[in-house]
Amino acid sequence: MSSGAPTPLALAPSQETVWEFTKYFAPDDPGQAKFNVVQTVELDVDLDSEVLAAALADVAARHDSLRTRFLSTGCDPWVRVDPAVEPPLRVVDLRDLAGDEQERDLAELAFSERYRDFDLLAGPLWQVTLVRLAADRNILLVCMFHVIADGWSISVFLDDLDAAYRTRSGLRPPQPPPVIGFQEVAERQRRLRDRTNGRAAYWRAALTPLPGPLPFPVEHRSTDLQGEGQYRFSLPPEVADAVRAVATTARTTPFTVLLAAYHLVLAGRTGQRRLVLGSTTLGRDTPDSTGVIGQFTTNIYLPLSADPGRSFLEHVATAHRANVDALRHAASFTEIADAVNPTFRQQRPWPFIHLFDAWFQSAVPARGAVPEEGERATAAPPDGGVESVRPEWSPTAPPERIPLWIRRGAPGVVIDADRRGGVLLYNPSFFRQEMVAELVGQYQSAVATLAVAPTRPVGPTGLL
Repeated sequence: MSSGAPTPLALAPSQETVWEFTKYFAPDDPGQAKFNVVQTVELDVDLDSEVLAAALADVAARHDSLRTRFLSTGCDPWVRVDPAVEPPLRVVDLRDLAGDEQERDLAELAFSERYRDFDLLAGPLWQVTLVRLAADRNILLVCMFHVIADGWSISVFLDDLDAAYRTRSGLRPPQPPPVIGFQEVAERQRRLRDRTNGRAAYWRAALTPLPGPLPFPVEHRSTDLQGEGQYRFSLPPEVADAVRAVATTARTTPFTVLLAAYHLVLAGRTGQRRLVLGSTTLGRDTPDSTGVIGQFTTNIYLPLSADPGRSFLEHVATAHRANVDALRHAASFTEIADAVNPTFRQQRPWPFIHLFDAWFQSAVPARGAVPEEGERATAAPPDGGVESVRPEWSPTAPPERIPLWIRRGAPGVVIDADRRGGVLLYNPSFFRQEMVAELVGQYQSAVATLAVAPTRPVGPTGLL
């Protein structure tokens, strides 16, 4: 493995999107972008903090992403992989506090970890906090800078940490060494990019002219640029089953069916027949990459056109072809940006949110625990909206950057892994919850209407 190599390294192609994003929204110090992947894990066992620290060091030795730090933080930064790192473990003991005080302090800790800053030049770019609540009740808060890890990586990290802790405790033999490291994957991505032709022409044709105004009404009601709201929704069992039936008929996935329905809802609300939906893939295309910590996710952008004379099944087929074409022409962010924006290099940082009208993605499936048909992996929260309580800090931005902060906070859909519901995320500083609730209601109704009669023209449904 290349884990111990101190050679300066460029970012992997799959890291470019996240880096450009953080660089735009925190140009002076991207480590303060607070763009992290986080996980809270409750453990009903006692943990030895010294054994935990040793196990964390073992996990860091397995994954070069956990030993990565930046050498520069410009638009095209350099990083290095250190031979070893001191495990970034903090232990917080709340056992002497009463229940209400424990819950309050735990909530504050979880919030501060979620919005943690990282020193990119010093590293490490991850943090684990062990919170002791009782002798047999502990909480692990895991936070990683998004440039070095994606959502899937958290599952890899926790699996490897569990194995390393058990090994250190004498309960199992050591894990075999990983087959491949992230830097090897990065090099493989670069070689593939060099061999694939036609991508620039494809994306230029697919995405230009670039999207215009957002397909959602904007009301600038607050100065909180990073406000967070979410509106959960679910699909009745019979509707979810109908979605699966449409997917089977169209030889595609339930996710594609749900995406096609969302496009038709937005087209009907806005009168814009052509819209580009942004989405993302796991980017882990080979079995050896599934056990690696790193930023693999790759964005794709799907240009879709609505036609009232065509059936829903035909719109689903169009969405499927758009997805296949996008994957066939998968490219790094800078490749796409160069293809669609002739002045990209002069305008940098220029984040990916320029490239789509609305966002629609899948939640990250649990590693090794994909739900069976009709089964939820975990109970979902009830339907409805929640606007988060914000911390005392809030980022500021010059007036010319506010439009992209608004675009960043525009409503985006995350579909549950079981395809029976999801959540719409948005910034309530710019988008009213009432509008979001109306959008969700229209979407639920549209999915039910379209899925039960997929061969009829969509025009008579009133959507378009």
